[in-house]
Amino acid sequence: MSVRLVLFDLVGTLLDEESDYEALDGIMAETVDRFRLTNDPEELSGEFTLAFMEVLRGEPEEDDEPATFIPFQEAAKEVWSGLLVHHGIVPTEKDIAWFWDTYLDIQRRTWRAYPEVVDTLKELQSDNVLIGIVTDADRYMLEDVIPAVGIEPYIDLAVSAEEAGHAKPHPALFRLALERTGIPASEVVMVGDSYERDVEGARGAGILRTVLVDRHGARTVAGPVVRDLRPVPRVVHQAGNGHETHSGRTQVTERTRAG
Repeated sequence: MSVRLVLFDLVGTLLDEESDYEALDGIMAETVDRFRLTNDPEELSGEFTLAFMEVLRGEPEEDDEPATFIPFQEAAKEVWSGLLVHHGIVPTEKDIAWFWDTYLDIQRRTWRAYPEVVDTLKELQSDNVLIGIVTDADRYMLEDVIPAVGIEPYIDLAVSAEEAGHAKPHPALFRLALERTGIPASEVVMVGDSYERDVEGARGAGILRTVLVDRHGARTVAGPVVRDLRPVPRVVHQAGNGHETHSGRTQVTERTRAG
């Protein structure tokens, strides 16, 4: 069965997750300066991250369904405001608007793609394979950050959890990508850095051909595992020629050094 569409996760797969931490440290440094706090910005980043994960975890819906997706922007504003209150400052609406505008500007300047990403996408594009993104990020990440990091020319489709109403591993995100392209799950490969969210999520939508990106060499799982994206075009080519990339039969487990 040929491969007509390759879906990628965004953060940690295409975009360097370290740049995420750098952007957060940047807005916390700006926060310290604006409100004359005595805290270390990295300490505030740690507090923000813990509180942010709690907000995103949310309350489960009925029948064990995952919680309804909470937009990143909404969650970030809530957590940042709570962080200031915890440190004795009650932010105004103007302060909250300043926070988001400044954070977005820092993200545009800080986010970067992994070194091998552009060449990988170019190679897939030259093979006439459609390239899509499925991400838990808000739509703003697709509209603002993707152009800023220089990968927009290679992306044919981008779907956010904000649009789907659920975050991964809920299958709604993957199904929306399939609906928009009209390509059946049997002709799709999903590439991501989270086994639970990306691999299992894709399989829940019927996408059985998956590639796990394990940049730290920490996971042993069934199926192709790569250390960076350079082997992905070859994995896709093999999948299109009938080599299995699921059901525990690993054809490619190339572990190259991260680019």
